[in-house]
Amino acid sequence: MARQDARLTLNDSLELIPISLGPDTSVYMSTRAAWVPGGDLPWGDLPGDLPLPLHTATYGAHVYAMAGAAVLRSAAAARESAGVSGNGEGSSVLGLHTIQGCFTSRGLGDRPFLFTVTRISSGRSLATYSLTVRQPTTPSTAPSVRFPRSDASRPLGPVCFTALVTLKAPEPSPVRVQAPSPQTLHSSILSSRPPSSWPLCPQVDIDIVNAIFPDQGQGRFPILDMRKVDMTEYNSARPPTGRKEILLYRLLEPTGGGAGEEDGKGEEELGNEHILAHAFAADRNGLLMLCRDFDFGWSPGAVATVSWSFYVHVNASEAVMRRSGGRGRVAGNYAGSGAAGTGAGVASDGDGEDDGWWVLEDSFERAEAGRGFMVGRIFSPEGVHVATAVQDGIARALAEMSEGGRESGKEKKGRL
Repeated sequence: MARQDARLTLNDSLELIPISLGPDTSVYMSTRAAWVPGGDLPWGDLPGDLPLPLHTATYGAHVYAMAGAAVLRSAAAARESAGVSGNGEGSSVLGLHTIQGCFTSRGLGDRPFLFTVTRISSGRSLATYSLTVRQPTTPSTAPSVRFPRSDASRPLGPVCFTALVTLKAPEPSPVRVQAPSPQTLHSSILSSRPPSSWPLCPQVDIDIVNAIFPDQGQGRFPILDMRKVDMTEYNSARPPTGRKEILLYRLLEPTGGGAGEEDGKGEEELGNEHILAHAFAADRNGLLMLCRDFDFGWSPGAVATVSWSFYVHVNASEAVMRRSGGRGRVAGNYAGSGAAGTGAGVASDGDGEDDGWWVLEDSFERAEAGRGFMVGRIFSPEGVHVATAVQDGIARALAEMSEGGRESGKEKKGRL
């Protein structure tokens, strides 16, 4: 069934156009406005005395995922220039391996991002690229539709994001070891209802915004459907460092069966595209979890990612997301996984034997000096640990609330 909303799919949201192409350095421009968390909420309907400035920064994972997309475009252009095919037996396509980024200023949704990609090294099995991202100093001439190519000629502001990206050739896995998956550790919770019956992940999942807008919905959040598992009972008896947040997600548009079924792409190419979607999911709540767990969800101040690294643990083909058919390996095939078979612990929602819901498990291991350190682990529907996101960022309460703690937060809640 076709979707009836205006949310962009993976290919639309991460669309890039080339501005300049060189043997080692190329520039690409995004064409679609990045999603702004909370930007779809009716802030204008609120009383003027509420101390809630409208959030204007774009979703951090948008520029992060697009950085990976720009590197993939650059690598594909290099293959094409060399006359090397990217499909079939003996494919030269390298899989996305890591994205290691640093945010230096906020992104704005009314103008494009310009990605300057430089190849540092390129071999048969490993390639490394550096990347810087900037935005024009003025809004686009067409901010509500596709950004025109002419926006790239506008004066650019300072670098807002920089990253190192590595690509790696696929290879066999004689050793397979992973820790137990959430599907095993939290089987009773995840099997208690079908994935699609868990609540939608709020646009801004923090106490004060949830109280003002209790039915936020996903808004125009692109690429993925995301659901939030209720971990309240599990977390209530645990300290902040022992708590978990679990989100379930899958692509807005389902993906079909085997290799070559989507625009003639091979499994590694399709897997690379889907790795971008996994990276996009990994920042969904991020540091907001720290705000809630450390008792300033009613008084959030500065909340911003500083550094964020994304590590893919498998060959890119293992990251392909499907709604039905084409099952991947099960976590029970891994030493120490503790999995009890295919799809252990996840209820079916009637979409077929393989319903295609992936699992993001977030936790905080450290918080001090105004910063939090978060680890997000991504698992396939079968319980395979596919990727890990590691984030360090700023998370501070409002100055006037920092001494009052939870009680002052409750007082603020009473004024809403």
